[in-house]
Amino acid sequence: MNTSSLRAFGRQTVIPALGIIVMVLSLIDTGYQSSVRGLDLSWHAMLGYAHAHNLQHGRDLLFNYGPLSFMESAIYFEKNHADVLLLRGLYALTLGLCFFCVLRIRRVIDLLLFCALALFLVLLHDVYLLLPALLLAHNEVQRGPKDRARLAVSIVLAFDMALACQVQSGAVFLSVPVLLLVTAYRIRLRDYVPVVPVCFVFFSLLVFAWAGQDLVNFPAFFAGYFDVSQAYNADMGLHAPWGYQLAFALGALVVGSTFGLRGMQQLLVSALSILYLMVAYKMGFIRHGEHPFASFLALAFLGAVQLWSPASHFRNRGHPPDRAIAAAGRRVQDLSLVDQIPRRVPAEHSVQTDAGCRLSAPKSEGPGRAPRRHSVQGHSGAI
Repeated sequence: MNTSSLRAFGRQTVIPALGIIVMVLSLIDTGYQSSVRGLDLSWHAMLGYAHAHNLQHGRDLLFNYGPLSFMESAIYFEKNHADVLLLRGLYALTLGLCFFCVLRIRRVIDLLLFCALALFLVLLHDVYLLLPALLLAHNEVQRGPKDRARLAVSIVLAFDMALACQVQSGAVFLSVPVLLLVTAYRIRLRDYVPVVPVCFVFFSLLVFAWAGQDLVNFPAFFAGYFDVSQAYNADMGLHAPWGYQLAFALGALVVGSTFGLRGMQQLLVSALSILYLMVAYKMGFIRHGEHPFASFLALAFLGAVQLWSPASHFRNRGHPPDRAIAAAGRRVQDLSLVDQIPRRVPAEHSVQTDAGCRLSAPKSEGPGRAPRRHSVQGHSGAI
């Protein structure tokens, strides 16, 4: 293999493989703690206990965590441990794969940034629940009418969104609007088969049943998300210090400056990115109160996606077609200089080329007579 083949292999295979491995290692961490103090002990224990004893969400339990929330529990339950490893590993593998399918992460510096962000997910798990919806928005606006590869990626992301929505309610508040808006965008492009939303509903019911839940309770469970979230904001919301909120606002303005507003595609991506920031703000500055670092990690992921996504306005500023248009403009400018070259060369002048050829111009034959042909003479004779 030559050097160019090795580089292509590294960009297309080695870098994505390393990034996916880091994502799996970071998210498969169970986060079990030897001791949990304070009020967190009660709900951590409840999340694991509910799955171990098959409590029904929507009937026996109403909370802003769902049937798969035992993945987030810091309390070890022997009966749940195998399921925790299975779900975390599957989710991390598919999410990491989709990152490298949707985004252009092909350089070592990009891989290092991705790994740094992925490793922070070990400390701030809630952020990973928002990432599938963000990737789906960028993937769907890039998908062509017959692009089966990107359609397969969207179906995998719909599966990840279904998992995330049954872990915590914040994923629902982002995933459902994203699905509705990208579906409307696809219909506007005359793509009338709603494959992705249908797959999302199917995966949601499938996962709900796999978790031991009765499908009859699914509507009550889903409605309970909104009721509990509203009550939580009204009675138990803790706002973070204003200094943190100002820092987040400044960071959001910097990332927001990369949003595009020209065309339906840029408008859709920008609107969904703003919605992502709103959910991230609620996650860190209201629900977590004095620990808003999850919001900053979500903001960092959005900035990285804007940097790597072909669908982002920031990425398209340096896109090859733009450079090609600029090069074409310079070429036209160069060709316009031809008009400044004298069209006739005096008869007594000739041009000697590097190959030994002599170009001579015809002499004037007077009015009404056709000019002689130009001649080119060299070592091999006249042409």
